[in-house]
Amino acid sequence: MPICTLPMLNGKIYVINKPALIAAAFRNRAFSFEVFTLELAAATMGMTKRHVELFGRPGGMDEVVRVFHLSLSGDNLVRMNARALADIAVSLNAIPSRDSLDVPNAFEWLRDILSMATMKGLFGKNNPFSREDINLLW
Repeated sequence: MPICTLPMLNGKIYVINKPALIAAAFRNRAFSFEVFTLELAAATMGMTKRHVELFGRPGGMDEVVRVFHLSLSGDNLVRMNARALADIAVSLNAIPSRDSLDVPNAFEWLRDILSMATMKGLFGKNNPFSREDINLLW
């Protein structure tokens, strides 16, 4: 089925299975994903009630998206990527060259290195995340 409605506890959920309909839904201004975005951000980032109110006001999420777009493009993106890659290089250069590397879980090891480098790239010297925070975030 290209699109269907599933009954949920207190409402409905619409499932779109056809790429053309998905694209049309994203173009349609009547659909809003802000509620889900705000709910996800509040839950994963530990936002205070005040932050939820600020971001939830009309146009609040649009402003956040605008700031993200400006911050994550052009020279800002190049600088952020350079910081992240430098941090990855430090982690990789810390691996002993003569000894074998014992990594019980390669996925988690890479995930943590890349996540920490990304946070350092995003936040720079003001990075609020520690290695333990990254694990909790995942």
